[in-house]
Amino acid sequence: MAENVITTNDSSKSTSNQIVENFIFVWLNSGCDEPHEKNQQFISKLETIINSIEKFTDIDQCIELLAKIKDEKIFLFISDSLGRKLLPLIQQYTQIYSIYTTFKQQLWMQQYDNIKNVSSLDELLDKIQEDIRQLNNDLISMSIIPQSSNTDLNRLEPSFMYFQLLKENLFVLQYDQHAFDELITYCRTIYHNKKEELNNIDKFQKNYDKNKAIKWYTDECFVYHVLNKALRIFDIETIMKFSFVLRDIHCQIEERHLEPKYAPALHDNLHVVYRGKRISNIEFEKIKRNIGGLIAFNNFLSTSEEFNVASRFATISGSNK
Repeated sequence: MAENVITTNDSSKSTSNQIVENFIFVWLNSGCDEPHEKNQQFISKLETIINSIEKFTDIDQCIELLAKIKDEKIFLFISDSLGRKLLPLIQQYTQIYSIYTTFKQQLWMQQYDNIKNVSSLDELLDKIQEDIRQLNNDLISMSIIPQSSNTDLNRLEPSFMYFQLLKENLFVLQYDQHAFDELITYCRTIYHNKKEELNNIDKFQKNYDKNKAIKWYTDECFVYHVLNKALRIFDIETIMKFSFVLRDIHCQIEERHLEPKYAPALHDNLHVVYRGKRISNIEFEKIKRNIGGLIAFNNFLSTSEEFNVASRFATISGSNK
């Protein structure tokens, strides 16, 4: 039987300004609240952890951008002098994940449940990094599969069915050097102004080994961020570019499952691990209505054998729903 070989096609659209991660940082500053040099130092540090950053001094231009963001979550910083004017104008934008400000908590702010006060830009940087980890955890999509769905395909969620079909095809294809080179070119384009990620891409090009695919994913570099978003929004084009990485991660997980230390679990057909995840009330009610069914995640999950470790991600304080 002839082998199926995949060579992905070059995209005609530009990716240099594409938001390839789950989030974007928006900075609204009047220019009079913090010294310019201090702000620039903060932005330079922020650029090492966030690919997409937009800076504004004009409220109307900022709102125009916020209205355009649909598939990503927004981390928004508002300077002291602009906060009270802007906040009433952006309540309807549910894609705003967190709002950061350095002005002190006031009575009028209590109606906004996603404001986080910070005392300095250094504290803001730490808070953003913490929120990025929480956001990536929260955004992993899941499908609820009813117990009777094995005999009634009409009850299966379309997204689950599409993903299963895609997965079955991805894992039987063979990949040539051109597919690898194209991924490298794509990643260099979207991270063209991010020195740290460009260094990671160089290392990936020189050292990638299918037996270390899990490590590349868990290192939370460009592989993790771009792949996570592509799987979440079912971005076929990007998924196809990373398809050999997906296959290698999948195969490595299967191999580890067969390792001797997991032998008792294989014998009992059960190995308990934990994953903490915050979910909406709607999702929770859907799970309650399908007791005995299954939950499928269209992504790879990091889990722990320790309940307390996993529960931190489900109980981290915050008001994001």
